[in-house]
Amino acid sequence: MNDDADDTVQGRGEALDGDDAATLDAFLKALGEVETDFNGNHEEFVANTGATIGSEQESQTDCNTQCKTPDPISQNHLNDETKSNHNLEDGATNMSLTVPDKERESLPNIYRVDEAVDALSLQEVVRLKKRLGIETTGMRVPKPIGSFLHMSSSITPGLQRRMQHMGYTEPTPIQCQAMPVLLQGRNAILMGESGCGKTLAYLVPLICHILSLIRESRAVAPRRCAFGVIMALTRETSHQICLILSKLLKSLGMRVATITTGYDNYNQVISGTEFLIVTPAKLRDLLNQNCLTVDAARFVVLEDFPKIYQKHPDEVETLLNHQTATKVVVSNVILGAETLNVMRQYLKASVTVKYLVVPSLSGLTLKWISCLKEPSRVQKTTFLGDLLSHFHQAFRMVIFANERATVENLCQFITHITESVAFLHEEVVRDVVAATLEQFRTGGLRILVTTDMLLKHVTLPSIDYVVIFDMPRNFSRFCGRVTVARTHEKAVVYSLLAKYDHVVCAHICHQLTEEGLPLPRVVEQVALNWKPYRDSRQNRRDFGTLIKEHKEVEVAMRVATAIAKGADDTGPTSASPSECVGATSPQCTVSTSQPPLTHAAAQSTDCNSSGAPSGRKYGVEDDLSSDDDADVVPKRQLVKPAGLIDLEKVKQRRTKMMENNYNL
Repeated sequence: MNDDADDTVQGRGEALDGDDAATLDAFLKALGEVETDFNGNHEEFVANTGATIGSEQESQTDCNTQCKTPDPISQNHLNDETKSNHNLEDGATNMSLTVPDKERESLPNIYRVDEAVDALSLQEVVRLKKRLGIETTGMRVPKPIGSFLHMSSSITPGLQRRMQHMGYTEPTPIQCQAMPVLLQGRNAILMGESGCGKTLAYLVPLICHILSLIRESRAVAPRRCAFGVIMALTRETSHQICLILSKLLKSLGMRVATITTGYDNYNQVISGTEFLIVTPAKLRDLLNQNCLTVDAARFVVLEDFPKIYQKHPDEVETLLNHQTATKVVVSNVILGAETLNVMRQYLKASVTVKYLVVPSLSGLTLKWISCLKEPSRVQKTTFLGDLLSHFHQAFRMVIFANERATVENLCQFITHITESVAFLHEEVVRDVVAATLEQFRTGGLRILVTTDMLLKHVTLPSIDYVVIFDMPRNFSRFCGRVTVARTHEKAVVYSLLAKYDHVVCAHICHQLTEEGLPLPRVVEQVALNWKPYRDSRQNRRDFGTLIKEHKEVEVAMRVATAIAKGADDTGPTSASPSECVGATSPQCTVSTSQPPLTHAAAQSTDCNSSGAPSGRKYGVEDDLSSDDDADVVPKRQLVKPAGLIDLEKVKQRRTKMMENNYNL
């Protein structure tokens, strides 16, 4: 960097050492100028800084540095990186590196509270946290934000543009609370399910703090040091974090080093890096080979803490025992009280942010619409048309559906009633999503037909009506859709029930019973078609225990179906006499002359084993429907020696199934 640039940086450093009351404008201006410097002269900046560090190391006895950190690497190791650790210890000579003054202090508070966030009352904050599903523990917890614009005074404009370009237009619930906490430089424990946005929640504050550190110290990370250390359990997780971080730093030009299995270029760490993403085993190697010192680390992140501590406790404690770095513990599960108490001994004055959608149906106006006759979709569409025809005043309505085709068809149907309607789903372009949501907030749209992707957006307006056109297969998703109605005190939720929604209806009935709320007759009628719930009502057994038993049976059925399907694909094979000695299993008694199942029989077997009367496709994570014989592995289709299906036996089985359904 040229002399003018050095003077500019020095001037900014002197300006920030003044009165704290006048630092806001200088801080924002400095961040913008630093970004410009990085965009144009990053390579020259790094080269000059490296030369400065080298010259200071050579003349360390003559110059007075502000802060000296001992480096365990010897001069012999610098000349020959291949020498053994024993020889290094014999001829070790300590070195000194020029590091910033504040490396021995905690990270500064660079968070500037937005006026809109500061104006929130305590009651509004509590209501917002309840709607977002956030629980916090700690002293002086900052108020949650509702938009990335509320952090415009704390995040550089270049980083904001990168976030918008990557599609991060609105924060997730855990980001609304975690980002203000980490921008204050405080220790934090983040707990939430996978995919809730925890990675971005700590990456953005980490980038802002390191930018501020580089600006104040006028130096990048010295040799064998990293300002931010992120330890992940697996190589895949490390590469995913590196990908997101590299995209965020595209216009800032800072260095990122990833040390995992197969990517062990230690020279990236020896030359110094601002960000280090490493696995536990590689971190141990770096420390043992004296390629890294964690003394200069300002930010330490532990990803997937329960698993990583169980497998690598020594490496985790090495980072947790760091006295000056800001520590962030990330967990995909909710940690227990005992674990949190132990963690708080390492993380002083920490803030715990827990994102959990607590199932609660109290305080809502729920209405249940029976659409049990087939085709149920015709009944649902008819009800929706009648409902919209009775509205004459201004309102906002959200209609949830499960599939993209259903969303588009509903939007096309509603356009015949009113033109103030739009649809959103996962395949809609990002810019169109932002424009549609903005139009919906400002009142340009009355009706929004969408999938569960709307649940990711937290800045929703006050919604008057929520229509669940398709009931979700998961009870937690139903609670997420119902939570949208909490934006308005008098909101009404219409749930359209079909006969194949017995699984989610059973969970709804159980939740209503637990909360002491009245049980609607139509919901109970549908829920009784599910065997675990019916047994819990008749035998007065615990509903949770029956669900576990039911899932175990389903897993066994899936395994048996997969084994049978694999045997059909490979064909029957004759077993050796030694394998059939004393064997009583059917596999050892099958004749080799028996032909395999026909293609039609295999298709019929798959259709019968799925148990989906509506033709839905179920994944491994979905709950299958059950009837009276759900705990018995279904029989295979009978095959005659000629390879033809015995239609008489099939007819008898279908008649028996119809009689069982009629008796229900």
